[in-house]
Amino acid sequence: KTMNINTATSFIKNSLSTGKDFSGVDQARKEADRVDTELGRIHSDTVTVGTELGNLDEASTLKPPTFKQVTNKQLVMATTGGGAVLGGTFGLLRAIAAGPGTVNFNEVTHDINQPKLNGVGFDIGTHTTGASPQNPSGWDVDILRRPLTNEKVGEYTTREPISSNTTSIALSGALGLAIGAGTGAIVGLAATQLRKAIGQGYDGTEERSTEGDNKVLITLGAAGAVVGGVAGAISSVAQSTTVNYDTQSYSTQNKVIGKVPTGGGFWVPNNGDAKLPANAEAVADMMNGNLDRQARHGYRSLENLRPEEIKADVPKRTLFGKVDVDTEHKEANVGPGLFASIAGGAVIGGVTGVAGGVLVNVLRKTL
Repeated sequence: KTMNINTATSFIKNSLSTGKDFSGVDQARKEADRVDTELGRIHSDTVTVGTELGNLDEASTLKPPTFKQVTNKQLVMATTGGGAVLGGTFGLLRAIAAGPGTVNFNEVTHDINQPKLNGVGFDIGTHTTGASPQNPSGWDVDILRRPLTNEKVGEYTTREPISSNTTSIALSGALGLAIGAGTGAIVGLAATQLRKAIGQGYDGTEERSTEGDNKVLITLGAAGAVVGGVAGAISSVAQSTTVNYDTQSYSTQNKVIGKVPTGGGFWVPNNGDAKLPANAEAVADMMNGNLDRQARHGYRSLENLRPEEIKADVPKRTLFGKVDVDTEHKEANVGPGLFASIAGGAVIGGVTGVAGGVLVNVLRKTL
């Protein structure tokens, strides 16, 4: 349009200069000049408005805050969350890289003892009966049983798995989380003090608000739990191993190991035919002798001398008389439980993911 009006204006001016007479030429020329001036002004204003709009668009762009506009809380949360992520991740990886577990054994050699009679199995005691010790009518013989003794007849060795050198993913991850978060918190607190010293302290600018913070925490926490559960399964499989070992044992059987008199004692007459036994061995001979003949010699309470079998549990023996020692082959399955590792890894992974969500939310507000 500007070009058309300029052409019309030139046409009018040329016509006037040639002396041609047109009705209302002056009026048309003035109107053309006014229109031309207005169009120039409009063009200038358009350029100015375009420039201003560009400046406004640039000014309205959301710029990240400067370090002074980052709050101390945001700074500490960022370093703590970052430290927890690094520590938790390291703990999970450490459990995965631990390698197959090893087993320690408690190996003990035991004596094999066999119960037996202590000598003849009893002691005796005597005292006179009758008018006086010098002229007794006889003697009471008391029989006192001795406790059984044990005799070593062999030995055997037992082996029992007592420990497994494996790494718990829950413990490793928790330790990594605690160390990482603690270190991050210390770094963050130190940074808040350092920023003051170098003139970069928080200037009080209001914290930028963001949407979806909880969604970020939930999403990263769930993702971390899944990754941690997978890491727990891998850790369990990687550390599991089977160890074969031998252990020994022996069995017993109840058998007769000897005989002792049944009762508590008997009486020996002082008649010249009966004889006072000198010791327990002599009483044992009487017990194994002819009790009826001894009764005819005047002995009384001889029923107490009837033999009584003493039984005890003794080690079984082979056909050649050796103690029968059994060797058993066993295996020990080593490694953390699969389901426990998955659960532990999921918990640690979830906490690590939430810590990562905290870090992401802080970065969203500060970058």
